[in-house]
Amino acid sequence: MSNYPNSQYIAIKSDGTVINYYYHGDFGICSSVLSSPGKWNNAVSNADDAKKDYSVGMDVQDTVYIIYRNKEGSIKVILHNGLVSKTMELLRSKSNPDYNMFPQII
Repeated sequence: MSNYPNSQYIAIKSDGTVINYYYHGDFGICSSVLSSPGKWNNAVSNADDAKKDYSVGMDVQDTVYIIYRNKEGSIKVILHNGLVSKTMELLRSKSNPDYNMFPQII
């Protein structure tokens, strides 16, 4: 579910872990994990070079995919399996467009 420009995504892993992904103006795309007493832990910045337009998805093996546009206009994807996080550039921009791209995972 997305609520642009204040996009937040809730992912529930197969072990029941609940993760909230959201955009913060100073820290980019961040995530917090819901603890057992019902409080969110300290936020972690997943992509500090991100702009607001991003999308989050998760596969059946609990690998999280975050696709986003960085501040230079390039499209990147982050793959995170709970242990290892890898960022790859999908499309390098020669210019930084000033419009929102809304990259989506389908």
